[in-house]
Amino acid sequence: QHAQVRLKSLTAAEKPKKRRFSKWIVIALVAVIGLGLVGAIGWRYGDFLLRFNPFTKTASQVALATGAPGQIDSSTLMPTMTQAVSLTAAHTEVESAVPAAETLIPVTVSPSATATIIPTGTSSPAPTATAVLNEDVAAQMDLIQEQVSELRNLEIIAPVERSIIPENELLPLLESIYLERNTKDVVAEQAMVLSTLGLIEPTYDLYTETLSQIGEGIGGFYVPWTDDLYLIGTTFTGLERYVFAHEYTHALADQHFFLDEIGVYPECLSDTDRCLAISALIEGDATYLMNEWLMTYGSEDDLADIVAAQYAPLDEAISSSHLPPPYLVRELNFKYGDGYDFVEHFIDKWGWQMINIIYTKPPQTTEQIFHPQKYQVKEEPKTVPEPPLQAVLGDDWRLLVSDSLGELGTQMILAYSADRLAHIDPEVAVDAAAGWGGDRYRVFYRGTTHSNILVADWVWDHRREADEFFPAMQQYLDLHYRGKSVDHEAGLCWELLNDHFSCIFQADAETLWIMAPKMDSVDLIRQQYPAFSNIAE
Repeated sequence: QHAQVRLKSLTAAEKPKKRRFSKWIVIALVAVIGLGLVGAIGWRYGDFLLRFNPFTKTASQVALATGAPGQIDSSTLMPTMTQAVSLTAAHTEVESAVPAAETLIPVTVSPSATATIIPTGTSSPAPTATAVLNEDVAAQMDLIQEQVSELRNLEIIAPVERSIIPENELLPLLESIYLERNTKDVVAEQAMVLSTLGLIEPTYDLYTETLSQIGEGIGGFYVPWTDDLYLIGTTFTGLERYVFAHEYTHALADQHFFLDEIGVYPECLSDTDRCLAISALIEGDATYLMNEWLMTYGSEDDLADIVAAQYAPLDEAISSSHLPPPYLVRELNFKYGDGYDFVEHFIDKWGWQMINIIYTKPPQTTEQIFHPQKYQVKEEPKTVPEPPLQAVLGDDWRLLVSDSLGELGTQMILAYSADRLAHIDPEVAVDAAAGWGGDRYRVFYRGTTHSNILVADWVWDHRREADEFFPAMQQYLDLHYRGKSVDHEAGLCWELLNDHFSCIFQADAETLWIMAPKMDSVDLIRQQYPAFSNIAE
């Protein structure tokens, strides 16, 4: 498909002419033109803002970061943002539409749901640029910065160090940073969690694949803890200008809203769902703005360069031996596509000033990104019971992770697992996950038998939402286990021969998913959840 461009009818006296084309063309360009569709798995595909946290956070990561397990005072890890947007009386209606600031950061963060290898505020080594910007490129960057500042309605507060780095010089640095933050043992735990959830195959070599894919498809990035902006390449044509507009939007947002203090960058310091929601705000902001810049200031040559990059041969964009797992592709689309929709929803109603306000009170769940009205009415996730399972399982079972899937993660389980034959219709998955009210999942591991236990508990907005999710989950599990169901009087179960049992149970507006090596363990765990202890017995 070709980019459909139409000129907006404005006089030259009003503003520069804008070109308008579909958001999905922009998202497709972002995904294909070297901005990360096939980036390293542990580097979050497609991130313009340099990140390092994977989908799951394991207990070993917390131990590395803190030195010891135990509860962590979030105030030492996630400083409250100190700068708020000044509002006039004319913005009273806008401000009343967003949650109160005190809902930004939870009081405590359990170690199993927290991840940081290098705590926020600790500087990481920054790339050393060997390519010196010539006067012409520097002048072009200066102009784009002024244009982005004008479009985004944010004042330039401080200069940003800008560099263009050849790809062959970037790779060794990115590998060194990755290896500094990730050991083989930590990555192995991440892989166990992802495999248990069904998001990667058990045989997927996460560590090797990550190293082999680091640096692929990265068009540029901004580092909020060093205030440095990098473009990858050797030229500064339309594609690089387009990327620069995106990256500089991150720099402006960082200057005004302190992106390194919100508990997301460089590591996710709360549950994954919250971090993904904030990432969608940040990436949606920059993606919307880069589109505005292209429509307002981009030349025909710029557009031609970008479209040419979109249609580059696939083997020029992908050199790794494996494509990314489906869930990571969905996550890329969430951050840039759904994040774009979230930003657009508020800009259409109130303009950029509303986005500035939202930065001071960010969305807390992926549900709020999917359904902006739930952000406006301050709908927070429901409390999900988390019975102490360690005592009943025994000391030989070690907790790997306790986290939240959120509405996005629930979609991923149903329609974006590693088992492509088990994918249900994405639209069905979207509808089934849409009634998400809250969830908590935990993964345990026993080294003596190399066994895993998964316990995932969803609380839905209403009973009808639970009734809609249950058959969707049943369909996924039936496909995944190839119809190998087993009888259970309290729920629906499947068996993977000589490996584990997987069961789902429903009680009113709550769903419980348990995966364990033996059926006795499934029932033992179920008994610890009051809502499920006596169902159908």
